[in-house]
Amino acid sequence: MDAALVAVAFGLTAAVSYGTSDFLGGFASKRSATLAVVFTSQLASLVLYALLALLTNDPLPSARDVAISAVSGVIGLIGLLALYRGLATQPMTLAAPISGVVAALIPVVFSVVTLGLPAWTTLLGFAAAFVAVWLVSGGASSQRIQLSALRLPFISGVGFGLLFILLSEATRTSTYYPLLALRVVSMVLVLGLARRAQVRLAVPRRDALLVVLTGLGDAGGNIFFVLAAQAGRLDIASVLTALYPAATVLLAALLLGERLQRAQQIGVGVGLVSIILLSV
Repeated sequence: MDAALVAVAFGLTAAVSYGTSDFLGGFASKRSATLAVVFTSQLASLVLYALLALLTNDPLPSARDVAISAVSGVIGLIGLLALYRGLATQPMTLAAPISGVVAALIPVVFSVVTLGLPAWTTLLGFAAAFVAVWLVSGGASSQRIQLSALRLPFISGVGFGLLFILLSEATRTSTYYPLLALRVVSMVLVLGLARRAQVRLAVPRRDALLVVLTGLGDAGGNIFFVLAAQAGRLDIASVLTALYPAATVLLAALLLGERLQRAQQIGVGVGLVSIILLSV
């Protein structure tokens, strides 16, 4: 199979994994403390990374790659906490699309600067994907936007966008060990935050499987994003991965009976168009 198509397939799989993880994590967070959900889910992903690293004889990363992974763990956690805080304090139809679009835009700019402009069909695919993320996330709803409301979603998007860039840099020679290093750092930070806030990190037994699946979905998203970036351009991998809200929205419609708004239906269609353009 052509390398570009492989990158597209991996990027879409990353989007589905991330979107599924967000759906499950959001459901679990309604019944358990957010930090407890984050920590337990990250523990599950850490175990998966360790097993894959051993079973695949993953090459040991360089000290540089480990350092980049550690930094990405800090930045990724900042982005995640900013997103959760933004979703909790701002309208979700504002926080989600801004975070998603900014997260996709930063790697695109980075790739254009470092690799040059892609084909015109790819540029059209980028534009369609940005529109799709905005519409599917609910960014088309009418509301008055205050400048202060943009801060947390923007921080979240910058964090995730930088995470994509750093992950692609840290996994050039090794795949799973850099992800393992990232996860160790983020878990240590979560432990510190929980201790400071005096939050118990245990989740109820009834939610344990749900939270574990959340972690495995997040790990799958990271893994398939890395594979997509290794197989093709970083910007294509990032933009396709940023379509993850579509998976969350569709799962909510299928499993919870939530109705898709007209704009979200259009967004799903535009997303399909973007996939076709990015696959050409």
